[in-house]
Amino acid sequence: MAAKRKKSKKRSSGKSGERPKKFTAYLDAAVGCTEVIEAFGREKIKYKLHLNYAKAYTLDPTWLPRVGKNKWVLLTTDDHMQSR
Repeated sequence: MAAKRKKSKKRSSGKSGERPKKFTAYLDAAVGCTEVIEAFGREKIKYKLHLNYAKAYTLDPTWLPRVGKNKWVLLTTDDHMQSR
């Protein structure tokens, strides 16, 4: 039986509760639903919609460079994003 791995005592930077001063979220086609858009509007979070920049089902290498170049924060539900 393998020994349990110890938990890190270092706090994750994502748990601080503070939002970065300036960022723009890029919502891929699956995330760009009405509820998310309305929530971002209420919180005054800037966002870009995938379908305003690329057609649905456009291959990732076509549009991902634009996201990186503009330093947008990508929000996606694509389970295969890391493996492609």
